[in-house]
Parts: sequence; structure tokens; C-alpha cells
Amino acid sequence: MGSVKLRLLALTVVLCCSLLFGAQAAASVGEPGEPIAPIATNDFIPENANIGDCVSSLPRPGCGSESRSDTGQLLTFGVLLAGTVFIAWRIVRSVRQRESATGQEVAAEGDGSADERMR
Repeated sequence: MGSVKLRLLALTVVLCCSLLFGAQAAASVGEPGEPIAPIATNDFIPENANIGDCVSSLPRPGCGSESRSDTGQLLTFGVLLAGTVFIAWRIVRSVRQRESATGQEVAAEGDGSADERMR
């Protein structure tokens, strides 16, 4: 039992050291004055615009591109809207069924007055 804990501790130490020192070694690859290549390009942000002006809930004019809205985005919106409508319909339907079942039980017990429903 003790050897299992010792092996687990050793594995944890080795893993932590490799994560700490491995990240520094990977970050220092390349020549010191060499420009860093972009990781990815974004079609929605123009190359010559300040990123702070274009990434917001209300981007300024001139930000973005023609590929901002496409069929996939509209399809996703439609599926989300249909799902929300379906959930709302199921809630309304179940509440109406519950109310009609409760109303029938109250009518069977008495005249349906508020005093009898409270009992």
C-alpha cells in the first residue's frame, strides 16, 4: 500500500515538473528577433483595424466581413427557436392538464368554493 502512494507521489512530481519546465522550453524555441507568425486568421476582423474597436457587442462600422452571417448561423438560430417554442408548449400543456385534473377533483368533492379548496 505504501509503495502505491510513493509511486503516485513520484508520478505527480514528475508530471508537475514536466508541465512547468516543458512550457518554458517550448516558449523559448526560435531566434530572439524573429517575428512571430499568427496562430490563426479571423475572417471577421479586418487586418488593419484595432481589435478593441471590432470585438464588442456593438462593433463600429468597417469591422467585420461579408461572411458574417451565413446559412449555418440562421439554421442554428432556427433550431434554438424551435427548441424554445417546444419547451414552452410542453410546459403550457402540462400546466393545463394539471389544472384540469385538479379542477375535476375539486368539483367532485364539493361545489368548488375557495373554502373547500383550502381544506
